[in-house]
Amino acid sequence: MPTARPAATTVSTLSEKAQKLGLFTREDVEKEFVAAKSGWSKGSEYHCPFCDKEFWSPSGARKHMKTQEHPVLRWDWY
Repeated sequence: MPTARPAATTVSTLSEKAQKLGLFTREDVEKEFVAAKSGWSKGSEYHCPFCDKEFWSPSGARKHMKTQEHPVLRWDWY
C-alpha cells in the first residue's frame, strides 16, 4: 500500500517586499523588470528581491545587476 506524501509547497526565496507585490519566482521578477524598464534610471529607490538589499541610486543598482546578475526593481514606482 503506497503511503501518502504531503503536498509540495513552494517556498519563495525572494524578499518579503517582493512577495507582497506578488513576485515569487525569478521569472516573476524578470517580467516585472521588463514591464517597468522605461524610466528605470530616473529613480531614487531600488530594491533587489534576491538579496533584500536597497540602493539609492541607479548607478549602485546597475552595478549590483552586473556583478550579481540580479534584476533590481525601481521601488519608488510602487
